[in-house]
Amino acid sequence: MHEPFSLHATVTQRVIECARSALKETHNKNRNNIPIVVTLCPVRLSEEEAVLSDEYEAFADSLDLQVFRLMGASKGAIEALEKVKFEGNFTRQCVICLEEILDGSKASRMPCSHVYHQDCIVNWLEKSNLCPLCQFQMPS
Repeated sequence: MHEPFSLHATVTQRVIECARSALKETHNKNRNNIPIVVTLCPVRLSEEEAVLSDEYEAFADSLDLQVFRLMGASKGAIEALEKVKFEGNFTRQCVICLEEILDGSKASRMPCSHVYHQDCIVNWLEKSNLCPLCQFQMPS
């Protein structure tokens, strides 16, 4: 699916506004993560709108803007993640799936030291080369 470049900024801004609003709600006060579901509904553009959108995207491409284009980490970088068996006296939540990382479960440690379920971080890094918590950039 090919979305107009300008749509990314609009959607991102709306998601940020929604997240900020959710953080202000009393029942979310002590939460570290708030899952948000974003549903996009395709809309048909008129021919004129489509041409303008294409022109804007061509202009953005000419400036080499990569702001909203996610790039996955390289296969080698993903394979090089440190595999760990989670052991600890405290529970830790995987911020990708929002489930607990249980003692004895397979986990992977990023170079920035953040730990996630092994399957979760592999799937994440195939789509984005950034750590979900600190934005550490993996090789792409």
